[in-house]
Amino acid sequence: MKKLKLGQTLYSLNVGNAARHRTQELTPVIVTHIGRKYFTCKKAGSSYAKFYFLDDWSEKSEFLATSKLYETPEEWEGDKLKTEIIGKIRKAFEYGGSRFALEQLKKVDSILFGGEI
Repeated sequence: MKKLKLGQTLYSLNVGNAARHRTQELTPVIVTHIGRKYFTCKKAGSSYAKFYFLDDWSEKSEFLATSKLYETPEEWEGDKLKTEIIGKIRKAFEYGGSRFALEQLKKVDSILFGGEI
């Protein structure tokens, strides 16, 4: 993550309970305050949210986070594609991967772990 500036536009994605029964939408937010531990963004409807200055910019909340921040819409697209690919891989190995031949599993092992069994 890059260094933040006041007035910078970031993109907020509703997650968790905020996304329940609603479509996930990427909405622009503006950085309004930058402190030592937190920074604040103005959301739509004049509400504000605090985020930690950690690598993932997690939301400061008493309960579950309701939004996740991205620097660009392309970053969100990449994250979404990554989740889809992981889901496909998980489903392929859901029941132990017994449908794969031993040679195929060795190739997967060498790609993921870089070694031989």
